[in-house]
Amino acid sequence: MRVEVDASRRIQFNDYSVLSVSIASIGNICQIILDGATYIEKGGTQELNAGALIVAGWKQIGVRSYDSDSDEWSSCGHLVLFEISEFDHDKDFVLRGFAKAGGWTEWRFVEPTETTYTVLSRPYIKS
Repeated sequence: MRVEVDASRRIQFNDYSVLSVSIASIGNICQIILDGATYIEKGGTQELNAGALIVAGWKQIGVRSYDSDSDEWSSCGHLVLFEISEFDHDKDFVLRGFAKAGGWTEWRFVEPTETTYTVLSRPYIKS
């Protein structure tokens, strides 16, 4: 099953963990493997198995972390998310969640051409 991840918010990642992240500079592709997602339909919700969140064709990626002591966001290096709590999608695709180091973190993909979630055909085994 393949689902477009767009502003309609028919898919959510709350309560699911990030299993791995890979970024390829050729084609600007980010693949985030999650242990599941929730698909929202008119008749209710459907729990989806582990899958790949693909964000592709972005012009730029920015990563910021939140400092609760100063109550400010600041640009930072590459922080890997372990949980996605929310996302926004209009012109840009923004993921917010918790990083393994750095606390509350935001990834902003500027003007991506593709944002999809594809359920894996077999279980994900972390190597």
